[in-house]
Amino acid sequence: MSHFIGVPYDMRFRIDDNIKVKFTNTGHMLGSGLPYPVIENGQIKRIAYTGDIGRPVNRILAPPQPFPQADILILNRLW
Repeated sequence: MSHFIGVPYDMRFRIDDNIKVKFTNTGHMLGSGLPYPVIENGQIKRIAYTGDIGRPVNRILAPPQPFPQADILILNRLW
C-alpha cells in the first residue's frame, strides 16, 4: 500500500517524464474513475479506458462527468 497515493478527480499528474494521467468521475460506484493517460513521446497519444459508466440520475452517486476526446478508447464488455 505504500506505493499508492490518492488523487482528486480532474487533477493531472505525471507518472514519468512522458506520461501524464488524470481520473474523471464515472459515477458508476463510489470512488470509480476513468483513467485518462496522455503519452508525450514525440507524438501525443490520448487513451481512455472504462469498464462501466454510471447513470445520469442516481440518488446516491454523482452523475458521470464528460471525459476528454481520446485517440484510443478501450472498453470492457462483461456480457
